Amino acid sequence: MIDELNISSVARTPGWIQTTYNNQRGVANFLSFSSEGTVQSFYESTLVVTIPDNPDYASGYKWQVMACDDDLDCSAWDQFNATTPNFRVDTTDPSAPGQLTEASKTSNSVTLNFGSATDEDNFTEYRIFYSTSSPVMETDTEYDDTDLNFKNYNGTSGVTISSLNPSTTYYFNIWVYDIVGHKASSSITAVTLEAAVSTPGAIFYTKNDRRVYYQVWTGTAWGVEQSSGDLTGAGDNIRHI
Repeated sequence: MIDELNISSVARTPGWIQTTYNNQRGVANFLSFSSEGTVQSFYESTLVVTIPDNPDYASGYKWQVMACDDDLDCSAWDQFNATTPNFRVDTTDPSAPGQLTEASKTSNSVTLNFGSATDEDNFTEYRIFYSTSSPVMETDTEYDDTDLNFKNYNGTSGVTISSLNPSTTYYFNIWVYDIVGHKASSSITAVTLEAAVSTPGAIFYTKNDRRVYYQVWTGTAWGVEQSSGDLTGAGDNIRHI
C-alpha cells in the first residue's frame, strides 16, 4: 500500500530519497526539543544602572546615550546637556543637626541655642517642634522662623520661643529635611520654665477704725499685715482712703 507519492522534475539520488524517508519515519532521531528559553534583545525599554549616591557627587550628574544594533554598529553619543548637571542621586538621610541647648528662660519664654549644622548637600530646611510630653513628634506645635531655611541658621545663634506657660516642662527637638523628603532629628531638650512673677507693690485698706492697714506684695508672696497706728481722734473712725 502506498500512503504518499512525490513527483519531482529533478532527478533525486537514492541517498536523498532514503534520507527523506527516514526524516518522516523517525523525527526523534534527528530533532530534539527542550524547555522554552529566552534570548536578550538589544532593545530595552528600561535602563537600570548603579550610580554613587550623594554626597559623593554633590553637583549632580550629566547623561548621554547612544544606540547600537545587534551587529554592534552604534550611533554617536547624544548628550542631554554637556554643561549643566541633569540630575542628582540621593537615597540617604541627612546628618542630624546638633542638639538645641537652653540659653535662658523666664516664666513664659525660653531661648535655645542652635547646635552644629547639618552637612546635607541637598538641604531644604530645619523645623523645630515642641510639646509638654516626650517624645516630640512632627505633629506637635511647631516654632517657625525664617532663619531655619538656611543651612547655617542664617548666621544666628538661636531662637526665643514665647507664649509658654509658667512652671511647665517643655520638650524641644529640631529636624532637618532634604530636597527629596529625607529627614533626621536631633536629641530632645527638656526645659522647665520659671514660676509666674509680678511687680512688687502694696495694698492699703481700712477696718472702720482709726488706722490704715496695708500689706506688701514681694512679687511672689504677700507680707504680713501692718498698720499705721491711730490717725484720728477717738470716735472718728476711717471708713475710706
